[in-house]
Amino acid sequence: MDPATLQQRAESILRRILEGCQKSSNDTCTVAICDTAWVAMVSKTTDGHSTWLFPESFDFVIRNQNDDGSWTTNDSSEDGILSTLAALLAMKRHANQPDLTPTQKTYDLDTRMAKAKELQLWDVGASVCIAFELLVPAHLSMLQDEGIAFDFPQKSVLMNVRAKKLARLDPSSLYGPQKHTLLYSLEGFVGKINFDKVQHHLTLGSQMGSPSSTAAYLMNCSSWDIGAENYLRDAIANGAGHGCGGVTGAYPTCIFEIAWV
Repeated sequence: MDPATLQQRAESILRRILEGCQKSSNDTCTVAICDTAWVAMVSKTTDGHSTWLFPESFDFVIRNQNDDGSWTTNDSSEDGILSTLAALLAMKRHANQPDLTPTQKTYDLDTRMAKAKELQLWDVGASVCIAFELLVPAHLSMLQDEGIAFDFPQKSVLMNVRAKKLARLDPSSLYGPQKHTLLYSLEGFVGKINFDKVQHHLTLGSQMGSPSSTAAYLMNCSSWDIGAENYLRDAIANGAGHGCGGVTGAYPTCIFEIAWV
């Protein structure tokens, strides 16, 4: 590449970064199936009637399932596994509560769930995904509660890694004033913590800028949090999905993936 072209491309990237910094609602990350699946599981009760709050997110999950039953990601293999587990959990919960669907849309969920990819080839020891040792076991446990059990060659290895991690963690530390990186992955603590006690960590309606963590919080706090609902609506409308239902793994992010370039 000649110096003039290189200079032009560098200036173009810098302009995009500057534009991103000047916008309060912008997203330069890639849409994440896992976070979208969690948003798709949020329901709201109004006047005694419950409905799925973000059906467009469930539509997005369904539309992006591969023929082999999995969901493609641009990141690590464990991210693909986590996305598949979260999407499968969303489908199972929607299948169990079809009356919550506000439209007449129907999905062949039994066939889709039967095709969901198993975890036979996962090398747990080589995993580098953030909090995989907490999130994957949590999803496996929630799926088992829904009647879907997974077994794979390195499951015992994964559970040992999880036990070692939990031995060093005190989930109640989330209740204090100090912000903790675990706030980014609260979906890994469903059934393990009191979500009412982490409300004070909300920033502009979100739990550490994570749509999945915020969705988990909204689904498990005892009183409806309109700020968290509005954050998720904003992530759908103004994020990388541009209103199609998909959300990113972090929102808002003005320059994150651009800056990596």
